[in-house]
Amino acid sequence: AADRGVVEVVWAVDNGQVRIPSADTEVTIIDRDGGERRQAAPGGILTLNVGPSPIYLVYQPGTASVQPPSQPSTGSGFVPSNGAFADDAMRNVWQRTDQPVAGGAPGLRPRSWIWGPQPISGAMREPYAQSPGGSRLVQYFDKSRMEINNPNAPRDQWYVTNGLLVVEMLTGRIQLGDTQFEDRTPATEAVAGDPASVNPNAPTYATLRSVAFPVNSARASDRNGQVVTAFLNRDGTVVDRPDLARYDVRIGSYEATLGHNIPQVFLDYFAQQGVVLENGRYVTRQIIDWIFVMGLPISEPYWTRVKVGGVEKDVLMQAFERRVLTYTPDNDPNWRVEMGNVGQHYVRWRYGP
Repeated sequence: AADRGVVEVVWAVDNGQVRIPSADTEVTIIDRDGGERRQAAPGGILTLNVGPSPIYLVYQPGTASVQPPSQPSTGSGFVPSNGAFADDAMRNVWQRTDQPVAGGAPGLRPRSWIWGPQPISGAMREPYAQSPGGSRLVQYFDKSRMEINNPNAPRDQWYVTNGLLVVEMLTGRIQLGDTQFEDRTPATEAVAGDPASVNPNAPTYATLRSVAFPVNSARASDRNGQVVTAFLNRDGTVVDRPDLARYDVRIGSYEATLGHNIPQVFLDYFAQQGVVLENGRYVTRQIIDWIFVMGLPISEPYWTRVKVGGVEKDVLMQAFERRVLTYTPDNDPNWRVEMGNVGQHYVRWRYGP
């Protein structure tokens, strides 16, 4: 394999992660047993999980600058991103779903981001009463916020969590501990589409107060199989729009914990299989664990009329504890279901433009 580029042997005494500059956009990795795979090196940086078992890299060395891990701010202001991840565990969570998208993994079916192309903040410490020292490490992305509440916790799926940002914005309460809150005005950011200033009909997070838990804790009836025709106005009123039955969006399941229906188009999105990055290899798996990513549904699904890129469209939206999902029937099929930009909205609400 030496004629294909430089061959380097990489190993470590303990399990860890390394970042290596590469002039190739994809690097050939050969395991000790002879197994061969390709891995993307976005931005000229190859990120590898390494351990005592050696692996062999066949590649052209690059000159890209390897950013050190972002150092958390201990202040109260927003920290802009320098492109680095706040913690390796956060990087690993991002890489599993979004590295294949960023790197154009072989066999990838086009899909939207789960987190976003890169962090939109640096490492930050936000107050949280029950975390060691009274603060927790966080980092913001277009779609969410990653958090490490306890750095001494077991390194399982819930070591890195994503915040209850939708709940905070609609209630107007920033959570500073298990039972500690700071009151704010509920967010007037448009939940879907263009910014509220140029999207006058779009519901805001403040709109959701009239229809979403925990402000409105009313449980919906089980409407499994029924067509969704409920329409949410910006003022929080809900009307029936039988004409929207033309999209034939039907309820597929009833989530009994808080009592809300989930459309089949969202269930199909939750269940989809695709290319993910696990243990340094591209494999086909279920893309997301929706309870981990989304949290529970806190509203019913509603049609809205919003501007997207300046064009008014019918968009179905539903609020979950951690995120918002939208379904735009006019979009290309691979892009009809998307995560709302909840992380962006929250940053503007909490820290200002």
